[in-house]
Amino acid sequence: MIIRSRRNEQRAFWARWFARKTPPKQLVLTEDSFTLALAKERSRCDRRDRDREFALLLVDMEDAKVAEKKLLRLCQMVRDRLRVTDEIGWREEFLCFLLPETGRDGGEKVAKTIADACFELNLKLDVQVLVYPEDDDIANKSFELEERSDNESNVQVGDEAVTSHQRMGFTAVDTHTTPYWKRGLDIFGAIVALTIFSPLFILAAIAIKLDSKGPIFFRQQREGKDGRIFEIVKFRTMRVGAEAEQLELRAREDNEQDGPAFKLTNDPRVTRIGRYLRKICLDEMPQMLNVLVGDMSMVGPRPLPVGESHGSKIWHRRRLEVLPGLTCIWQVQGRRDIEFDDWMRMDLDYIQHRSLWLDLNLLCKTAFVVVLHRGSV
Repeated sequence: MIIRSRRNEQRAFWARWFARKTPPKQLVLTEDSFTLALAKERSRCDRRDRDREFALLLVDMEDAKVAEKKLLRLCQMVRDRLRVTDEIGWREEFLCFLLPETGRDGGEKVAKTIADACFELNLKLDVQVLVYPEDDDIANKSFELEERSDNESNVQVGDEAVTSHQRMGFTAVDTHTTPYWKRGLDIFGAIVALTIFSPLFILAAIAIKLDSKGPIFFRQQREGKDGRIFEIVKFRTMRVGAEAEQLELRAREDNEQDGPAFKLTNDPRVTRIGRYLRKICLDEMPQMLNVLVGDMSMVGPRPLPVGESHGSKIWHRRRLEVLPGLTCIWQVQGRRDIEFDDWMRMDLDYIQHRSLWLDLNLLCKTAFVVVLHRGSV
């Protein structure tokens, strides 16, 4: 639904009459336009970490039966009280109010304005007040998206009270769903890869057992889409107890990767067979099982261990809005030679431009990396 003011409707009429192609300014943005405005505002805040914030008000319209005329009047009444930089738009079943550089106090005042307008128009609508990044589930490492009744507040309107809920974080409002084509490619690719490489899996398992003591597979908790924790499966390439030794290596400042991630070219913990498995990237292949069950995708940001992921900056954690992947832009463009911030920017660039063509292109480039033995060592 697109709502325009009466004046803009008149402009649209005369524009059509004189065959003008300039569309009138909309009172309420479409879902695509509002999503773009929200993404831009988040990016501005992310670049400045917590020095900047903005408020987002959500009016749940899913079960509300409101005539378009009344809804137009509501938007006009609230619009008169908003700043020029504020936006009104649709996001799924929500009528949203984006308030740049407005904190919680300002957001509650606008919520009161909306509540007053609802009372005047005899409407009963719930208003939810969110403040970014404070209410962002990913940024705050609080990943439950269910209703949080302990954060409810009431906006009094006459003898009635309109409830202002903080029922969800920005992750739930602006999360990226997995396209059907991508899930189909994941299932097909995982089944084909597991079928073709199964003989190599058997040989790798035997070699790992003969080379060093310990299990064949290495399991580690990683942080996935929307901050959900899952267990990644790889062929073991290090000696048993290698994770505990990482603290000592960090203390000796042997880490070659800046940021919270840990990378070391000549890692003493890597076994002989493990070094070769890493070189041909065969150690990653059991993650096809993670792809099959839906924890990962063939292409997407590489999942970081939980501790490293929690140590990332707020804007880094935007990468958690999509499924993590086996390969990504960083995987085929130098890896260890790239700074951590640039690595994160590559992931965000992939999220913004992901498509079937981009995924197929990255999979082909990954194949060349494996053939040319440019894998991790």
